[in-house]
Amino acid sequence: MHLSIIGRLVRPAILLAAGVLLGQGALAIAAPSAPAATTQTRIASCAGYNFHPINSSTTFIWTGRQLIRTTDDGDGWFMCHLDLPHRAVVTKVRFTVKDQNDRISLDYCGLVRTSLGTTGETTVVGLPILSTGLSGQPGTRRYTDSSIAGATVDNGAFAYSLQCRMVLGAGLHNIANASFGIIGADVTYRISAANG
Repeated sequence: MHLSIIGRLVRPAILLAAGVLLGQGALAIAAPSAPAATTQTRIASCAGYNFHPINSSTTFIWTGRQLIRTTDDGDGWFMCHLDLPHRAVVTKVRFTVKDQNDRISLDYCGLVRTSLGTTGETTVVGLPILSTGLSGQPGTRRYTDSSIAGATVDNGAFAYSLQCRMVLGAGLHNIANASFGIIGADVTYRISAANG
């Protein structure tokens, strides 16, 4: 078979161009895809001194790292604003409280969400029934709840806060010592990289 000079020069150039195109296609197929969204675990916390009474009649003081209710005036409810990112998934709520007094109880400590709609109410997300008891003196304890209700944060529909109620027993009107108080709380949550 006889090949012309032009044929001998053009054929290698065509084969080279075809090889380059095929190689680029193979690289495009083998190129890694975008990394999958990762999920991170984060924690938001609130120190005892960041809790504030929701009733102006409730009196309190700070001592060391804890908040203490000083009289039986007011309702004894204390709350702390918590900034949880939208679409985070709450996995755990922990409260650290101190109760070394058999006439004091710390009750209803937990994470709550309040409906922002025209209807709805405040509901508990975690630690719904924490109570140290009026006769109990458990000392300094860190209570944990991992059975979370309404775990996905929706800041468009709800506002989130930590709450705790300090109850003074019958006949106990004035107390200002370090035998009880709110030390702090934290919320563990998961969030994907796509959500923040």
